[in-house]
Amino acid sequence: FPVTIGEFKEKRDRAEDAVCGVRGAIRHGVLPGGGWGLLRVISELLRENDPILDQVLCLALYEPVHTLFKNAGIHQEEESLIVKYIQDCPPSKTLVYDILENELVDPFEGGVLDSTPAVLEAIRNSISIAALLGTLGGLVVFKRDLEFERSEARDTAAWERDANWNPADERA
Repeated sequence: FPVTIGEFKEKRDRAEDAVCGVRGAIRHGVLPGGGWGLLRVISELLRENDPILDQVLCLALYEPVHTLFKNAGIHQEEESLIVKYIQDCPPSKTLVYDILENELVDPFEGGVLDSTPAVLEAIRNSISIAALLGTLGGLVVFKRDLEFERSEARDTAAWERDANWNPADERA
């Protein structure tokens, strides 16, 4: 079954990201994974009691963590319980959520680690988004229509499957 150019590029980009993540971890070290670093930054920012930080920056910092849980199929209620437990842990006891094992573990024993440069880049991107929102004064956004996106993906897959079909090939 042939691989399309888009699929090939996606796989290549994923492999390249993995290699860069390992190189960054070797050069600059690792942090506990599963969004632990982002959750700790959020916890510190919430202590400031600044509504702009709470409504803009904390939400931008939380988005990668939310996406991680969403991709794993974890529902919002369970996600909020796990995040609250991780945030309430004392700094001396580091626990992260191992999605594959569905349990809280020590990051080094469980092997749930993030490359430090990757976490720093997530923080930089969140600050950039928050700064953009602060300078614009507002945005017009549309909620994603997941059903529409799925139907578009199905239609595209059907078109790609049928694009090479030639009625002349069916004649005997």
